Amino acid sequence: MNRLSLLRVCLRVACSLAVLFGLIAVASVHWHLWPFTPAVARITGRVIGVEPATIDLGRQPAAAVVSASLVVRNYSDHSIEVIGAETSCSCTAAEGLPATLPPNGQATLPISVNIGLNDHPLNERIVLLVSDNDVVRRVAVPIHADPVSKPGP
Repeated sequence: MNRLSLLRVCLRVACSLAVLFGLIAVASVHWHLWPFTPAVARITGRVIGVEPATIDLGRQPAAAVVSASLVVRNYSDHSIEVIGAETSCSCTAAEGLPATLPPNGQATLPISVNIGLNDHPLNERIVLLVSDNDVVRRVAVPIHADPVSKPGP
């Protein structure tokens, strides 16, 4: 085997390992597979994790107020604080703020969504404001619901 062939084999192995690691990283973040998520967070430098990545409320009666929750994880070795939340409409509210997360800790934040009298899908978002060593990070979470009108008489 000449050097060029050996180099090609080494390159293929390295690329395969990189793809495999990338797939594991994406799967652990997307599907929230523990114990991969903390390791991936450390490698990629992430400090904050929020689950679920999207709040899908499914089909809900029109005018209903629906509760959900977000789990915010602190992957760092120091405390961070969720100092507030911004929403794309007044129909969404976060409770339990501000919240301090200890190193490698987590907090569950209740979320309420007023579906309203819409006859079209609700597509909003909530943005958590997280203070990490005086740097405020913004973490957006999309919210989706399909209002179901009550049948007429």
